[in-house]
Amino acid sequence: MISKEETVLLLKRLQLNRSKVALLGSLRGWSIKSIGRVSEVSEREITFVSLDEQASVVIDLSCKGVDFEYTEPRALPESLLSSVPEEALSASCVLIGLPKRERESERETLFLSELPG
Repeated sequence: MISKEETVLLLKRLQLNRSKVALLGSLRGWSIKSIGRVSEVSEREITFVSLDEQASVVIDLSCKGVDFEYTEPRALPESLLSSVPEEALSASCVLIGLPKRERESERETLFLSELPG
C-alpha cells in the first residue's frame, strides 16, 4: 500500500511528463481499457483523457475506503493481464482500489500503467 499523497505525486509526475498511460479496470461488469494521459490531478480527483481526446474518466480519490498500491502490471488479475500492452508489462503501475459496495464480495480496481516511449 502507498498513501494518497504518494499516489498524487506519482500521478502528477505522469501528468507533467505527458506520459502515455494505459487505464484498465473492471467495474460492475463493465471493462475499461484505454490509452491516454492523466490530464488533471488534485488531492480530490484525477482526470484521464484518451489520446484522441474523445473520452475521459474522472476518478474520485476522496471517497471513504479508496486505497492505493504501487505495483507492476504482472501483478494484475488474470482477467486484465491479457489487456496490458506487451511493452507495459514491466512498467510501473498505480492500482486504485475502489470502496467495496455492500453486497459485493470482491473489490473493484482501476489500474494506471505508464507506457514506455
